[in-house]
This record gives sequence, C-alpha cells and structure tokens, in this order.
Amino acid sequence: DYVFDGASSIPYPEDAPTGPIGVYGKSKLAGELAIRAANPQHIIIRTAWLYGQYGKNFITTMIKLARERDTLRVVRDQVGSPTWTRDLAAATACVVARILNTADPAAGLWGTYHYCGEGHTTWHELAKVALDDAAQHEPLAVREIEPIETRDFPTPAIRPAFSVLSCDKVRVFGVYPRPWRESVAQFIEELYA
Repeated sequence: DYVFDGASSIPYPEDAPTGPIGVYGKSKLAGELAIRAANPQHIIIRTAWLYGQYGKNFITTMIKLARERDTLRVVRDQVGSPTWTRDLAAATACVVARILNTADPAAGLWGTYHYCGEGHTTWHELAKVALDDAAQHEPLAVREIEPIETRDFPTPAIRPAFSVLSCDKVRVFGVYPRPWRESVAQFIEELYA
C-alpha cells in the first residue's frame, strides 16, 4: 500500500498511478520495478496492514498496551484493510498452485495483484474491535480508546492516509479475501487458545 500516495477515496486498483510519499514506499516501488525489469514472468502481491502470530503488529501491541493503560490514543484518520498473515499465505499458495498447474501460465496471469482483508476500517476502529474480542478472554485495564488525528501521533515513517487496495483482480486465481472482522476474530481466538 505504501507505493500509493494515500490521496484517493476509492480502493486502488493494481494499475493505479503510484506515488509513494516516504522512503519506505519508494523502496517498495523500486523493488517492484526491479522485479518487472528482471523477468516479465512474475507475480507481485501487494498487501497492507498485516498482523499475525509472529513479530510485532498493531493488534498484539494494542492488547499489550490495553493490559497496562486505562486510556489509549489511536489514529482515526488513516483508512486501510487489516490483513491476517495466515490469510495472505493461503492466498499466495493458491496463486502459486494455479501458476504451477496452468499449461500456459503466460496466458494473462503474470503481473501485479492486491490481497488484503475484505472491507476497510481505521486504526481506531480496528483497536476497538480487537480489544473487544480480547476482553472476552482476559480482563483489560483500558477503559477508553481515544480517537486522535495523525498529526497528534507523529511517526518516523509517513503513512498513506488511505491504504485500501482493490482485490478484485486476484479472484482470477480463485482467491476471495475474507472480511477483515472475521479474520481478526479468529486471530484473537487462536491467540488466546
């Protein structure tokens, strides 16, 4: 998602003009361009707002902070599609299987695709949903999740304000993104299992 400038108000299709606004996005775009230049038979899968069992991510950070603090301040003016790494891995496996099992993989399948959780939300709403689910498994200290603007929470990396990617094209592989809320709920269940 960082390859786009975040100025749109409709989901970005794969062929939308890119325009990264920070170093991270520029490095992602440079990687895409290098892959395309090196081999026309390629698959690039863009994604956004990843969370999963391993490593740091927004949801596990929110749960950790909710155990320690009674108030959290979370950005409400950035919009995106939360994506569970397990769903992304399954989608990628479907894409690879289709490519390997197609007699003529060059028949319109090579290129760039988007895969994210279906639907979109804000960081603030994602925090509320995740913490509501987590509260079913443990008592949390948090009592208020205060919505704030991006300018009130400066970070070293500039984030696009709108990171919603259109995932229609990836359906050619038989891949249908799950609703982000469904995936978050299952992730939380498994996190506590």
